Amino acid sequence: NPYIRAGTLIAQWYARGPRYKVLNRLLHLPLYTIDPLDLAALEASARTAGQSILELSEADYPETLRQPVETAATMSRIRLALAYRGQVLSFADLMTQSIDALDDGRTVQAVSPVDAAQWQDAFTEWIEEIRHLETTAAALNMRPREVLPLIERLTDQTEDAPVADCVYLADAQGVEGLRRRVVYLM
Repeated sequence: NPYIRAGTLIAQWYARGPRYKVLNRLLHLPLYTIDPLDLAALEASARTAGQSILELSEADYPETLRQPVETAATMSRIRLALAYRGQVLSFADLMTQSIDALDDGRTVQAVSPVDAAQWQDAFTEWIEEIRHLETTAAALNMRPREVLPLIERLTDQTEDAPVADCVYLADAQGVEGLRRRVVYLM
């Protein structure tokens, strides 16, 4: 599910800071209308300028872009989706707002509208599971860096993949043999 994959990458971006690897994976998801050749041209321009692809202004875009208007619009949406840094928001809110910023109504053009709707429904259910996880984490005074690995382990909401419906915290003081706090998703 590209919505869930994008949500996970966005959470990594906010929790661990801007990283090329995360941005590269995000840019290559099928949520965008960037022509692959245009994306390669933008990446080459960014390397030449010694900047991140997000730092390129439209004036820096190469003249050889096949779809300059669509590419500029998509890059603008990506910048907006990654612009919530520094705001105090839950992961669920960050991911929801970022995906809303990325979705321009033409999302996932390569699949049928039914598949896109199913992906959106699965993303909505996944976000609800993250909200429950964050509520539990807040009650346990867990830091965002401790919550992110748990979010990354949540699966897509599909009929054959059960989703964790319970969180069990094993504390080092209450369980013999543990040296630190461990969280289990069940």
